[in-house]
Amino acid sequence: MRVNHGQAVLALIGVTGFIAGCGGSSSSSSVAHIRTLNDTTNGDSVTVLVNGASVISNQPLNGPAPPYLFINTGTSTFSYISYVNNSSTSTLPSSANPYNTTAQINSGVYYTAYATGRPDLVTPITSPIPYGAMQTVVYPDTHSLPSAGNVNLRFFNGAPDANTSTNLGAVDFYLDNGAKPIITDVPFAGISGFATTVPSGTHQIEAYQAGSKTNLVFATTTALTFTSQRTETIEFQEPTATFSPNVYTFQFTQIEDF
Repeated sequence: MRVNHGQAVLALIGVTGFIAGCGGSSSSSSVAHIRTLNDTTNGDSVTVLVNGASVISNQPLNGPAPPYLFINTGTSTFSYISYVNNSSTSTLPSSANPYNTTAQINSGVYYTAYATGRPDLVTPITSPIPYGAMQTVVYPDTHSLPSAGNVNLRFFNGAPDANTSTNLGAVDFYLDNGAKPIITDVPFAGISGFATTVPSGTHQIEAYQAGSKTNLVFATTTALTFTSQRTETIEFQEPTATFSPNVYTFQFTQIEDF
């Protein structure tokens, strides 16, 4: 699945942490840009909170990336309200619990905030955060072009049950069943650096439990297409999971960063 990153920048007025804007630009020198992605497992839509204020409502599970929003620089706290199965609602976090994610927002930088993890691990709230629990993570995006014929490629691991043997969910990513991974040891809720010499064209991608090419977690059944001189994030997602017995579904989603 390919999702465009959205070129427009939306204006939000009267929301703490955000500023008003128009025409897709801002004259303020203390402004950054942020978008959000819903990579939760067994969840549904989420509402995004920044500094306690709702800024995006009912973002669908594994849905397309919304346009970037203006956000003021400085320290911001990100959290989510999760709507589970369109019925019960669980709010995370309150101002005092450990599911808050506080991020330093720097001027001119583009960011993506990910909602990831399993809502069934929300209660009770404990510290440290239980492995695989729903949480927010915020990472800077790169809007630089690779050389002609290549693609900048990185991976976000939003699959909490991809590698339970390590209790970190860490996976290695391979291209076209190659002998060596192009990205290694990406933990759950973690993001990799960029592989900058991935040739454009069509490729198969495989995820193995980290450490050796022994335990295959998931492989694409249809080749993904990569356009020359693009920067992309591949989300490794776990849309559904059932337990007793354990059955997990996984998928890759392409997000065009630039």
